[in-house]
Formats: sequence, C-alpha cells, structure tokens
Amino acid sequence: MSPYRRNMMVGLTVLVALLGLGWMMLKFGGRAMTPFQPVRIPITFVGNRADGLSEGSSITYRGKQVGQVTNVRLEDDLQSVVVEGQVEPPLPENVEGIIRTTSAIGSSSAIVLTTVDQLPAGSVKPGQKIAIRFVGLDLIPPEFAELARELKETSKQFRESNLILHLDQQVKRAGAVIDSVQKLIDDPKMREDLNITMANFRTASENASRISGKLDALTDETTATVKSSRKTIEDLGKQLNDRMVQVATLLDQTNSITTKINQGQGTAGKLVNDEKLYSSLVDTTQQLSLTIKDLQRLIQQWEQEGVTLKLK
Repeated sequence: MSPYRRNMMVGLTVLVALLGLGWMMLKFGGRAMTPFQPVRIPITFVGNRADGLSEGSSITYRGKQVGQVTNVRLEDDLQSVVVEGQVEPPLPENVEGIIRTTSAIGSSSAIVLTTVDQLPAGSVKPGQKIAIRFVGLDLIPPEFAELARELKETSKQFRESNLILHLDQQVKRAGAVIDSVQKLIDDPKMREDLNITMANFRTASENASRISGKLDALTDETTATVKSSRKTIEDLGKQLNDRMVQVATLLDQTNSITTKINQGQGTAGKLVNDEKLYSSLVDTTQQLSLTIKDLQRLIQQWEQEGVTLKLK
C-alpha cells in the first residue's frame, strides 16, 4: 500500500472515531456523570403541549438547573402529554411547570418551575405529578396575552350577537326620532304653542309665588289663632276642673244625706224608716179618701135636690 493511501485510511479512521466519540458524548454524557451527581428523584409533568422538549432538556427553579427531562410521550387519549424527568431535592411541593422556549432562533425549550402560591410550601415527593403549560418565548407579559385572549373572545361575542347590526338599527331609529323632533321644531304652530305654554308657565309661577306669600301670612294668622285658642281651651279646662270639684263636693254631700236617711237620722230619715209613721200616713190617706168621697156624694145630692135651709 502506498504511503498516500495509508495516510488517507488513517485520517478517515480518525475522523470516523472522532465523530463516534462526539455522538457518544452527546448521547451518554449525562448518564456517564450520573454516579458523580447528587441524588435525584423522578417526577412527572402533565400538560396539553410539550413544544421543544426532548430527552435532556433542562429543568430549572429560580434560575438554577435542578434536573433534566428523561422522556416525553403522548397519552393514550391523544390529548395529554406526559413529560418524565428527574430533579434534585429539596424543592417546594406547590410548584407548576412552564415550558419556555430558550432561544428566538431555535426550537428547544426548558421547563421552569414556579410556585403556585406566593410562598413555597411542602417538599416535592418522588413520582409527584405536576401540571405544565406552554408559554413559548414569553417576551410579552402574560397579562397582555390574557388581555388579547379576552379581546378575541369579546370580538367573537360581538360578531355572534350581531351587536353592530343592532346598533345600526338603533342609530337609524334615533335618526328618525331626531327628524321627527326637527319637524316639530320647524312647525310655526308648534313654536307658537310652545311660546304660549312657556308664557302660561311663567304666569303660573308668578301666581304660585303670590299664593305662597299669602299662605305664609295665613300660616302666621293661624299660628296666632291657635295660640289664642290654646289659651281659651286652657281657661275652659281650668273652669271645668273647678266645676268638677264642685260636683264632687255636691256628690259627697248627697252621699252623706243619703247615708243619714238610711240610718234614720233627721226628719227625712224618720219619715222613711219609721213604720208607725208610715202606717199613720196610710190611715190618714184612707180617711181623707173617704171624706172626699162623702163630699162628692153631698155635692151631687145638692146639685140634684138643691140646698134645703131650715129656719127656726
């Protein structure tokens, strides 16, 4: 073999060996350093997208790399993506994964762990499932993306509700109303009626002002009358009170007289309570009744026979 061919073969062999070494370093470089790395625990990320993730993609927390992706697979429902990885504890338990593109000119991505709450809590456990979501380059704050999404939904609702058509109809109706009002304003008869109405309203306002003044005067007079009537009523109440005192005194005296009569005191008491006197009065009444009857018979006899006088 000539020296030239021998050198070509040696060079080609060295080149193939270098290429194989580079591929092996890329393929098994991480695994070769595994015995010298800190202990890692397996975790699982679940989301609906895994753009740019592959075996070896980095997992970071607060800017520090804490693990790598070991496998990316699609679930059987063809809607969810499962990303398996290994991380170095300790890490908080209340975290979520954000898939963020690492470069604007490339497609590779990394998983960034962020706490769900303001403060870290708990400790991540082996095999724990963590939710992930894709944000891409994330050059624009998420608030703007949320605003854009809401604006898109609002625009869609506007189109579906035919709001523009309704607004156009309302504008046309408003234009028709304005035209009608303009016609009314341009009508001379209407303007004249409005002027008369305003004049009547002004006159009514003036009359109301005068009536208000008279009502104030009437209120003052009524107040004075009420005060005078109150004084008169107070005097009548005082007089009525005096009369009531007199009536009470008279009732007391009547009650005293009645008590004395019931007890047989005084002439009236004896007259009422003495049975003998009562019997005497009854007998006297009967005798008077007989005497009256005799007189009546005598008068009748005189009327019939006349009066006979005996002269001696």
